[in-house]
Amino acid sequence: MKLCPSVCLKALRIGFATLLIAISLWALLLPPSFPYSSHAVINARAIPIRSTDRGQIEFAEASRDRILETGESLATVSRDLEKVRRQLEAQKLEEQKLSGQIASLDQAIGQLEARQRGARDRLQREQLAMVEKLNGSRTLVEDRIRIFRAALKERADDEKRVLPLYQEGIVTAAQWSEVRQKRIEAERDLSTEETDLAELVDRIDAHESGLSLRANSTDASLTTIIETAGKEIGDLTIKRTELRTELEELRNQMALNQESNRADMKYDLTTPIAGPVWHRHVVNGEAVVEDQLVAEVVDPDSLFVEAYFRRDFLSRIAIGDHASVFVVGEPRFIEGKVADIRVQESGARQNRAVNVTEPDQYMITATIEIDRREADLEDIGRFVKVLVSSHGKTSWIERGQIWLSLVLRSHRDS
Repeated sequence: MKLCPSVCLKALRIGFATLLIAISLWALLLPPSFPYSSHAVINARAIPIRSTDRGQIEFAEASRDRILETGESLATVSRDLEKVRRQLEAQKLEEQKLSGQIASLDQAIGQLEARQRGARDRLQREQLAMVEKLNGSRTLVEDRIRIFRAALKERADDEKRVLPLYQEGIVTAAQWSEVRQKRIEAERDLSTEETDLAELVDRIDAHESGLSLRANSTDASLTTIIETAGKEIGDLTIKRTELRTELEELRNQMALNQESNRADMKYDLTTPIAGPVWHRHVVNGEAVVEDQLVAEVVDPDSLFVEAYFRRDFLSRIAIGDHASVFVVGEPRFIEGKVADIRVQESGARQNRAVNVTEPDQYMITATIEIDRREADLEDIGRFVKVLVSSHGKTSWIERGQIWLSLVLRSHRDS
């Protein structure tokens, strides 16, 4: 039995429609097997450039197509000389203040040194007077010692002369005892005077060396004044040295500021990396303040994909998973891998070339590392779709399925 061509064509149409419906349903239900991004963009790290001083900005001729070298100037800022003048005035006031403090310390140190010299001179006079007095007493003691030695010799001679008489019975025992007692008393008197002389010699030596062993109350008071003044002079001298150092540093800074006022009328803002100026946050001729964001330089070697996924994909995405990045509007795939995963409310946003509006604060943000050879600066800001799989690089068949899924899903989302 031969089929009618119209019946065959109808069957083919029904079969093709059924196939399209099946493929469409499969593509629409693809996300449970392949986590896909709700929103994604090719991005890069941006380095902020800030002004270091007040002034007026003037950008150099630069565009996103021109790569600035590391350390190259991207803008010039004409300094605010009014600020320099105010700073110099403030520094001059500080200089006068420090000079006044140093002068006061010099005066205080001078007064303490004069007081210390007066006390030292008086103590020296007291010591000399004491030494003179002790020398007079020493002379008297030495005279008495000579007298007692002569008396002792006389008493010893009497004892020698009376001893034979006592032995012969001519002199009584009482008389002999009296002679002996006088000799003993003479020895005791001489010994006492010699002891007094030794003490006087020690006192004289101590006073002459300034180390009196028997300093009176006046000497002790003068010594306290000298020691206290010496300590205060030492403390004030240290403080004066510190103030002089601070004053010298201040004057050096003033000299630098004055030199800046005369010669350094401008300064350059340079880029710390090699890359193009991506954003300008001020315009030529605009006044800038210190630490104001002026521009951003993008790092060409830091391209990545910033992708947002629904929270229910959190358990299906892992760091190191393969990522297929489809550039929207182009039949182009970029291969990559998941480098970072975080929930929106927990992550800190870093400086980026493109500030993406987060579709939902409860979504997942994934950072996708991509091959620098497969993307360039022109791709920054392009929207992409990202499919993540854990089994490795996708085949051409899978890429076709992914492309079809993205096309159908784009039509559905629209």
